[in-house]
Amino acid sequence: MSSSDYANIKKGGFKLKGKISLGITKKKKKVIEKKKEIDHDAESRGGWRRLTLTKDIRGGMDVAFECGDFSKHFLYSQDNGKFKIGPVHEDNSSPDPEEIFTIIKAPDDVAFSIKTGYGRYVGVNANKELVATAEAISERERFEIVSENNKTAIQNVATGGFLTMNRNSDGQVLCSSLVAKEFEMINIRTNSVLDQTVDLTPVEDKLSSGDCETSYVKMYQHSRVDLKNKHICVDVGDRKVIEKAKTEGTLHSTLLDRRMKTKSDRYC
Repeated sequence: MSSSDYANIKKGGFKLKGKISLGITKKKKKVIEKKKEIDHDAESRGGWRRLTLTKDIRGGMDVAFECGDFSKHFLYSQDNGKFKIGPVHEDNSSPDPEEIFTIIKAPDDVAFSIKTGYGRYVGVNANKELVATAEAISERERFEIVSENNKTAIQNVATGGFLTMNRNSDGQVLCSSLVAKEFEMINIRTNSVLDQTVDLTPVEDKLSSGDCETSYVKMYQHSRVDLKNKHICVDVGDRKVIEKAKTEGTLHSTLLDRRMKTKSDRYC
């Protein structure tokens, strides 16, 4: 065969007739799809799932407070700083904007504070009424969760009273009962995704050392003190300890120590 005959031959790989196996087989990976369990309780409230443990409450998350009888009546904030029990959600709708609150909580603290959409902190006044008029956080604006047998109640740190949510009551919402009974059972709900890795570090903690300290002084300043056009008293000492405390998880206790030192130095 001449060289020209070789040039006319079609080049390519070997082709085998029929279904002939060369002993090499590709294993197909079995894809196992995990069936996601549907939370019908949450779906009937627009995806707002129920929280029952203190560790589930994290700073920065949005929450809504439903009457413990699962009636789809939520705590409703008003622009005058008072509260009422909102109307029933007949369909599978989410809580209204007035029924959504933001949790303010340090990772190393059991107690938490609640902020309304009007930018005020929820607390208890002298008449044991639930109000949202404070611009800063004091003991009256701090709460804790009491859980037992998959039921939850919310207790005020300052008064020891439990939040009462009676959908049959037309009056002011109270936080006065010293015993958690039927109407003190409350469903705390959130729309945050379960088991999702989310950075829940408070915005204040991410600020620079100086701004971080100043923001916490303002937040926990007594609500009766007007800070407008006034100097904020902070410790101007070495702020490297603040950055160190951020990494060690002791930020809030460190800021408290610095705040106490500032107050004590004022009287020396």
